[in-house]
Amino acid sequence: MFQSNANLATEFAERRRAERDRIFLKTQITWVRNNVAPVTLVDISETGFHARTQATFAKNDRLRIMLPLVDNVPAEIAWNRDGYIGCRFIYHFEAIAFRQLVEAIRTAPRPDSK
Repeated sequence: MFQSNANLATEFAERRRAERDRIFLKTQITWVRNNVAPVTLVDISETGFHARTQATFAKNDRLRIMLPLVDNVPAEIAWNRDGYIGCRFIYHFEAIAFRQLVEAIRTAPRPDSK
């Protein structure tokens, strides 16, 4: 009926890797007291994302990330290490909305392209 935490963690990690889309998007995050920082989105899934940033956070800190089509999306820090953060979305995307989001990110103009 129940799996051990180790089995659940392994199963989640395997499932998570399979579901992630590698992408590149320069955007921004906001958090408490309207702090704002630039981030570079590295990968994304229906349940969270991985990004590069100079801002520092503690596990479970709340933030919002600006994404195409959906604007500011609330998320929670799962981990923070060496200039990278891993976050869980507070509300998960439905599959079709997620595919549309990924397509919008992939077709978005790059900041350095003119």
